[in-house]
Amino acid sequence: MKAHFCLGACVVGAWALWGCGQSGQSTQSSAPPQTSSPPAAVERVEATVETVGTKGRSYGGGIITEPVSQLFKQKDRITLMQLEQALKLYKAQHGRLPRTHEEFMREIVNNPQYGIRLPELPPGHEYVWDPQQGKLLVQRPASSAQEK
Repeated sequence: MKAHFCLGACVVGAWALWGCGQSGQSTQSSAPPQTSSPPAAVERVEATVETVGTKGRSYGGGIITEPVSQLFKQKDRITLMQLEQALKLYKAQHGRLPRTHEEFMREIVNNPQYGIRLPELPPGHEYVWDPQQGKLLVQRPASSAQEK
């Protein structure tokens, strides 16, 4: 009986580390953000642990599912912290933050020096660099705000 429990725990742990069967592709679109104001059906929110990532979102509350959910949230939190550090280094080297979405993707996200892999976004969501705010935003359908 004890061996079956240990084997089950190992399977659950491996399942969690492999992303629970979800695609490992990241939604790191290098497409430029819209230059005009977004349509009324779209909103932009700051990229935070609560607004990025798809893995583990439906988990939580259970003795096994809550740790799995937290694992994915912490991975996303670490990625956002890496992004913040990369932006500080970029600003120190260049005296400014990236001026465009393309420059942000090229110099920060796709730069092998930083090794950043943005968390996967739900369908219909995309990352947008806002040079005026100096922040990474998530552009999403306005109906997504009601889901959270």
